[in-house]
This record gives sequence, structure tokens and C-alpha cells, in this order.
Amino acid sequence: MITNDASMPGLKRLQGVGLALGVIGLGSITYFIMSGTEGAWGSYLFGFMVWMSITLGCLALMLLQNVTRGSWGVALIRFWDSGASNLILMAALIVPILLVGYKELYPWADPSVVAENKIVAHKAGAYFKDGWFAIRAAVYFFIWIFGWYWLSKRSRDEDASGDPKLANSRQSFAAPWIVLFIISANFAITDWAMSLEKEWFSTILGLLFVVGVSLSAMALGTFFLVCARDTEPFKGKLFKNQWKDLGNLLFAMTVLWAYMSFSQWLITYSGNLPEEIPYYLKRNEGGWQFIGGTLIFLHFMLPFFLLLSSRLKRTPTMLGAVALFIVLIRLVDVVWTVVPSLGRQTLSLTLADATAVVGIGGLWLMVLAWRLRTTNLYPKYAELPKPAEAPSHA
Repeated sequence: MITNDASMPGLKRLQGVGLALGVIGLGSITYFIMSGTEGAWGSYLFGFMVWMSITLGCLALMLLQNVTRGSWGVALIRFWDSGASNLILMAALIVPILLVGYKELYPWADPSVVAENKIVAHKAGAYFKDGWFAIRAAVYFFIWIFGWYWLSKRSRDEDASGDPKLANSRQSFAAPWIVLFIISANFAITDWAMSLEKEWFSTILGLLFVVGVSLSAMALGTFFLVCARDTEPFKGKLFKNQWKDLGNLLFAMTVLWAYMSFSQWLITYSGNLPEEIPYYLKRNEGGWQFIGGTLIFLHFMLPFFLLLSSRLKRTPTMLGAVALFIVLIRLVDVVWTVVPSLGRQTLSLTLADATAVVGIGGLWLMVLAWRLRTTNLYPKYAELPKPAEAPSHA
């Protein structure tokens, strides 16, 4: 059995800490839910969406790497593989929402709201009728888990056999599957987040979600690689051009996220329809406007100008710091997307929110650490181009 404990002893500690945080956090949010604490189910959904976003981002980049087969992602393919393996965990964690929590969360599940609002009544009678909410969730997770498992198994099979045909088969599989991923992710964010609103809808939210989760996973992977660059199996295999490639991808995804976010706002502003504008009106009062301003300056402008620097992108420590910052600011974007739709009129995060994020995150990190400990982190079949410059350990 492969183990990376000798070169990365911190992974074993992270696994133990993750388990402890998971037990404490999930135990706490379960207590809040069972005791009838107001908004506890909303907190659970928020915590779920935080870590579901990173999980789907790992799968998105895993698919993208297999389609392009670029050298930029070879060193991170097993990290994203390990992150995407949490799809099984997330499938288990959504079950309480599908069975019970949806009744407390969504207006289409509230008979009084359905009775007084024609749009919500149409949703409840056409789109969410007869358990279709749960059925669609099962379909999404089947698509995602099957795609992850198929690619992961054939990647490891190629490690064992060295058969290059397996790389071609992964590429042939990933190309159509990435289309399925985008379509299913679009429906998933519609079901789980957009339907929290009574009437608002957005045709661009699905693509915005895909770009955002991919940015989260790219930033987290970059930070991991910076931390692990001087340990086996990465030592001596990472070059300055690879750091620049990762920095350029972070830059491109940041700009694309900003473009789509602005496009969604501009379309809503230009239309000025009573069904659509409440989404932004509630986010422009009660303190939520400061979150919007934070995203403009810290999610877009600051990373944009920092990642223009070629020197920063070629310096692992500096790039790692920016990547970690992006991971954290992505959490703020999830807050902006989900929490105001839970009926909170003023800016507020509760203890239940924290326990849900920490609890689900603890289990997520436990699974990630276990997978990283027991996998060959640098594929044996990888044949990277050999640049002229010396390896970078800066």
C-alpha cells in the first residue's frame, strides 16, 4: 500500500484533526436542528454549499485536465482526484436536506407560500412535484461520482500498466462528461440555491457557479502544491513555468468570474423586473452591501492586479499566499450567494453557521488527507517537458 507519511507527516495529523472537528461540528449542528433553533437548517445548507463548491471544483478541474492533457495540471491531478472523492461524503450529507430539511428551507415546500404566490405554486406543481427535487439530486451525484470514479480508476491503471491508450480513453470520456457536468451543475445550483428565492431566476448563475467552484479548487490546489513543493514526490519536478501557468489560470478564472458576476447584475438591472430585482435589493441593505463591496475589491480587483505580476506568478511563496487568499475570499462569495436568501434581512453569521462549516469541513479534510496519504501524488506515467531552467524551490 502506498503511503506518503514519511514525506508528508502533516497529512496524518490533518486527518485526525479533521475527524475531531467533524464530530464536534456535526454534533453541534445536529443539536441545533433537533432543538428547533431558528435557521439551523439554513446553516446546514450553507455549510454544505461551502464544501460542495470545492468538491465540484476539484471534479471540474479533473475533467479539464483530462480533456486538455496539459502539463500545467499533471502535478495536481491526484490532489483534485482526492478532493473529488469527497463526492461520496457530500452525497451522504445531502440526504437530511432531501428527507427533512427542504421543508424548512424552500418556499416551494411551504403550503402557505404556495397558496399566495402563483410563481411559487407553478414551481411546486411542475418542477418540484412528487419528489423530483430528491430524484434530480440523485441523478446529479450519479453523474459526478461515476465521472470521478471512471477517470480515477483509469489514471491508476495507467500508473500500473504504463499503457498510453488509457490516457486517450480518459480524454475521450472526459470531453462529453464535462458537458454533462456543466449541465448538471447548472440544475444543481438552481435547485439548491436559486430556488431559495420565491421568484428570482438567472440564466447565467449556473456558469457563474462552475467558474467560481473551479477557481476555488485551482486556488486550493496551488496552495497545496506550494506547501508540498520541497517534499517527495514533487521535489525537483516543479519548474518556474509551471508556477506561471497556475498563476495565469488563477488570473483568467478571476476575470471570468468577475465578468459573469457583472453580467448577471447588469441583466437584472437593465430588465428591472419585479420578479428579479428583489435578489439584489435585499443584498443592498442591512449590511449585505458591504459584502458586495468586499467581493468587488477583494475577490476581483486585488487578485487581478496582483496576478498581473510575472514575478509573483513565478515565485511559489508569493503565489501560494495569493492562492490562499482566494480560497478564503471564495467563502465570502458563497455567503453572498446563499445566506441572504435564507431570510436574514441583516448581515449576520451565527454559531450554527460556524459549526456547520467546521463540521462538514472537518470530515471533508479528513477524507482529503486520507486520500493524499495513500495515493501516488505524482503520476508515474507523466512525461512533462523538461525546461531549460533549474527547478524552483523559492
